[in-house]
Amino acid sequence: MESWDLWGGTGKPFGSKGKWHIKVQHTKTCSIEEYHAEFVILCIGQFSGVPNIPEFSPDEGPKYSRARQCTDTQRWGISKFMESYLKWTLPLKKYGMLPKFSFDEHMSSCQIAMLPENFFDKVEEGSIIIKNSQSFRFCREGLIIEGEAQPLETDIVIFATGFKGYEKLANIFESSVFQDCLKATAPLLLYRQILHPRIPQLAIIGYNESFSTLGNSELKSLWLANFLDGNLELPCVKSMEKEAKMWGDHIKQVTGRYFKRACISNANIWYNDQLCKDMGYNPRRKNGFLRDLFIPYAPTDYADLTTK
Repeated sequence: MESWDLWGGTGKPFGSKGKWHIKVQHTKTCSIEEYHAEFVILCIGQFSGVPNIPEFSPDEGPKYSRARQCTDTQRWGISKFMESYLKWTLPLKKYGMLPKFSFDEHMSSCQIAMLPENFFDKVEEGSIIIKNSQSFRFCREGLIIEGEAQPLETDIVIFATGFKGYEKLANIFESSVFQDCLKATAPLLLYRQILHPRIPQLAIIGYNESFSTLGNSELKSLWLANFLDGNLELPCVKSMEKEAKMWGDHIKQVTGRYFKRACISNANIWYNDQLCKDMGYNPRRKNGFLRDLFIPYAPTDYADLTTK
């Protein structure tokens, strides 16, 4: 596999002779059945995106780069307007919740968070306690955490699982080679956010996030259907890895400390344009130049593609 120049050896969905040996556990009966399949599609869900004001940095070129730089002040103004609007329209202050919009001029993104007022002061004072533990149990006083000598007197406990999607995905495979392919990087590097360049006959739908994850997944499913029908071709493995790394670097840049999350909402339209071009569809979904320039894009703009 490491010597293959094309995905799956041939660049086609059913190119190699091998078959997937998979086990499926039924949610109701908990029974496990084994299957052999030529192509496997994993549909997963994520609910942890970082809201960003749109900007287009991956492979944007000098023209779009200059245009983006000219709108930095505009994005900052929009973020402050949104902050003021939320404070004015929602009774957040009554409950000690205030929105905070942080704008980074280097990343050109806005990250939105809502925390109780003086949250970090309360953490230092001890009224809010954050603990990492492999196991815990409840008691009359509150909570017993593994490794702690005394119970923690608590009124409210928030259980954060620390879910890591890419690790859960890697553990599906028995092959250490495939596990290493998925665990080696974070965020997960996928070509067109669908195919791993080194794992043949496998497609992943729903790992990345956008303003409309459902609409994004539907468009990716359409791209995958065209690929399975032989209507589009894949580049060589090295080109697929280069494109996947470009997206990975972009995600790390714009999401900061959240880089393990595969959020592409700030370049969602640009990403959809790529999928449309691959399938031979016009990426300009509006009727008329002015409409395409000024009216926001939405999942409904791509609805007619499924009928084709």
